[in-house]
Amino acid sequence: MRIREASSDADLDAIAALRYDVCVREFEWPVEGADHERGRLPDTEVSDAAVLLAEDEEQIAGTIRIVYSGASGFPAKTRETYAIDRFAELVPEAEIAIVDRAVVRDRHRRGPVVPTLLHAGVERMVARGVRYGLGDAEPHLVLMWERVGARPYTAPFNYPAGGVAIPLAIVLERHHLDSIQSPFADLLDPASGSAEDAARLTRPLAAGSPVLSPITEPSSYAGTVLDALRAAGPGGGVDPDHLAPALGESFAIRIPPGLTLISPDQYQRTVYVVAEGSVDVLSAGARVGGSGPGAVVGEVAFLLGTARMNQVVAGRDGAFVLGFSSAALTDAVERDPEIGAGLYRALAVNLAHKLLERQGRAPRRAG
Repeated sequence: MRIREASSDADLDAIAALRYDVCVREFEWPVEGADHERGRLPDTEVSDAAVLLAEDEEQIAGTIRIVYSGASGFPAKTRETYAIDRFAELVPEAEIAIVDRAVVRDRHRRGPVVPTLLHAGVERMVARGVRYGLGDAEPHLVLMWERVGARPYTAPFNYPAGGVAIPLAIVLERHHLDSIQSPFADLLDPASGSAEDAARLTRPLAAGSPVLSPITEPSSYAGTVLDALRAAGPGGGVDPDHLAPALGESFAIRIPPGLTLISPDQYQRTVYVVAEGSVDVLSAGARVGGSGPGAVVGEVAFLLGTARMNQVVAGRDGAFVLGFSSAALTDAVERDPEIGAGLYRALAVNLAHKLLERQGRAPRRAG
């Protein structure tokens, strides 16, 4: 696998073909600017950016883009989405970069392409003197980003094509990256970092993360999540003990009121359990149902291996949800049949509760 920077119109055209194959043909995103006749999804031009590509012997396997502030600075929408002013209080804007447009072919998503592209991207940012690499990820990818040193730091937002996005930041400071065991630490000079620099540069992360995970909260995560689920009660019929063995590959997110958690026709099949607050289920914009603490949403797409059917948004008080990616659930089931039995029982009980609710009936206990 070779990583290099796009350097010609032919490179950019090949990347546009890759983006079309993945975003339009595979994911069926309602993107703007697609050339359906040629099968291309060209990128928007920016004044100062590096586009990296990974290629094997046959074709381009993946790509990412690194956008720098340029002479005119970041646009207002970008500044708001990534809370750039929070970082610009500590470093010049030229030391901030946005990592975006990450697209990888399906057969390469579990191989070396993603980590190799990220490594090359961080290497270039370090060489340019960047201190903050900012970006975003869908919830099911957050654990992967956290494992390499990125951290969620501000409120989620919705992608134009639908679905929730989590803003992430990686602080390019040696002492900090060493402390969290990031594989990117070795890209920085060992003599360049200090505890004082780390404390100063990580200050923007202390404002509060919308995400809890076993990576950032290794000692308290499971207890926090299980306590929240037990406090929720049996609203959706889910026994927290059935979920406990799979918590190591889960994450929890606080979703603000009205934000879309699941979009119709979305390709990813993450399953969510509502721990606090509520979610509303919409079909063609009309509310067709709602779920409170203890309920599960998104399980039909996971069980059937299909795209999403309805839109799910956080209720009027927001929601605190526990998420399991479809890959994590499948791996857990294959690794341990007991975990699989517990998870599938939880999903089956939840679906039975939903069926009874639609019929206007309440479950009756024997005896």
